[in-house]
Amino acid sequence: MDTEKRSPVMTLLFPIGVALILLTPLGVYIALRANERAPAPTEEAVPEKTATAAKKTPARPSIPVLEGEKRQPAAARPTPMPTASSAPASAARSFPSPHDIPVGSEKSWLLANYGRPNMVTTEVSEGRAKETFRYLRPDSGTEIVVHLSSGRVVSASASAY
Repeated sequence: MDTEKRSPVMTLLFPIGVALILLTPLGVYIALRANERAPAPTEEAVPEKTATAAKKTPARPSIPVLEGEKRQPAAARPTPMPTASSAPASAARSFPSPHDIPVGSEKSWLLANYGRPNMVTTEVSEGRAKETFRYLRPDSGTEIVVHLSSGRVVSASASAY
């Protein structure tokens, strides 16, 4: 039945075509796996320093940066150990009183004058970002609560805790 001869080119092309069809999914799988391991262009690659650091740590969620605060690379960020005698970072600057914080002032002014608060809560209400800054003074048990709406001070009050 098969009386015609195949040309040598057809004899070579047939196995190459079959190999391409069978190996293409494997190549795609390898390429996708290599892409998963490579860091994204926006991420910073931190070189590992020791052989014991070869174990990868899970990715941490991103923490928003307050206005006026510079984001530091993860390797450069200090990780202080909290102790009972250490004072909070905001205590180094002057502690605000409700009368010192004018209504309508911007969040950047507040951060520049009094530093980062001990606690910040954020919510969205009626389409506006509302924040609450809490400055704590442990030695006197005083708390200054500053309410902001759309980045501007709405009210400031003091209380004891």
